[in-house]
Amino acid sequence: MYFRSRSSSPATDARISSNLLNFPVHGSVMYAHRRIHAIHWKIFITPEGLIDRLHRRRADAEAKLHNEPFGYLGLRDYQEKAVRAVESALEDGAKQALLAMATGTGKTRTIIGLIYRFLKVERFKRILFLVDRSALGEQAQDAFKEASLEQNQTLSQIYNIAELGDMAAEAETRVQVATVQSMVSRIYRSGNPPAVDGFDCIIIDEAHRGYTLDQEMTEGELSIRDNAQYLSSYRRVLDLL
Repeated sequence: MYFRSRSSSPATDARISSNLLNFPVHGSVMYAHRRIHAIHWKIFITPEGLIDRLHRRRADAEAKLHNEPFGYLGLRDYQEKAVRAVESALEDGAKQALLAMATGTGKTRTIIGLIYRFLKVERFKRILFLVDRSALGEQAQDAFKEASLEQNQTLSQIYNIAELGDMAAEAETRVQVATVQSMVSRIYRSGNPPAVDGFDCIIIDEAHRGYTLDQEMTEGELSIRDNAQYLSSYRRVLDLL
């Protein structure tokens, strides 16, 4: 699971493994650098975004995170530590973090808890949950509707979640689930690309995957043919969001 936080501060990287040890970033982080583009619609923050920046303070949100309890999330000890590690990395100024957890350790449940905490204290306003194929997006959507949080409500009951195919997100949308292919299409081929302040946090599910190594894909899912094109598509999205 790969996190990217939008911020005006200089980029720093943090990778966090399931044993909570920070380790150096080399070539395996999917994307870490911003480039200059001649795409002028990305330059300006929307009026709504400016108002949001006036009313929402990062320091206040991080203080609330420190005081926010974990009990109602029902996380295991190592899951709670993983959440705290990501929060600490972002608090220390990291714009990116890689959360690596072994199969069967409850990665999705951990991420749901993290998303809820981010949104509850308004650390982030709108989160893009990016997947490489529809099957992963559908699994995430199901989990958002099933995992209980505060007062036995699910993430989908508490917040407005735009699902796969719903690219016309409403103002109150807090989580957008999308495939990288659909975001490429929206950015480069539609008349309604996302604003520069459309998402202030991007979570990439299964960030370690490469299509040439993925043996679980069906023939119908092979919309991207090689690993280079797979990485290029992610770069095109992250570079402009």
